[in-house]
Amino acid sequence: MAVSRKMIKKTNQTNANSDNSKLLNPRDSSEYYCYRAEAFSKRDDMEHAIAEYTHAIQLDPDNALAYYNRGNAYYDKKDYNRAIADYEAALRIDPNYTNAKTWLENARRERER
Repeated sequence: MAVSRKMIKKTNQTNANSDNSKLLNPRDSSEYYCYRAEAFSKRDDMEHAIAEYTHAIQLDPDNALAYYNRGNAYYDKKDYNRAIADYEAALRIDPNYTNAKTWLENARRERER
């Protein structure tokens, strides 16, 4: 019995689909939402950037970079109290995070103005 090309293609596609089902959904990744947030930030759409960073933090509460970048978005909106809270959260996760230290001080200065 000869096997047609359609049968082989269908079998290969079925195998590929079953292998793909083992892969994680990228939307389950904190990194996915950080990339989306970064794109919104570059367009000065801080509301959407904050929402995406918040989602990233929900998926990975130990993501110091997400806290730091959300802090930057709050800073850009002049919401210094929230920026300070996020910079402090980033520093609790990574006490050596130099940029978070620097921007924490900047936010504190701006808040005092």
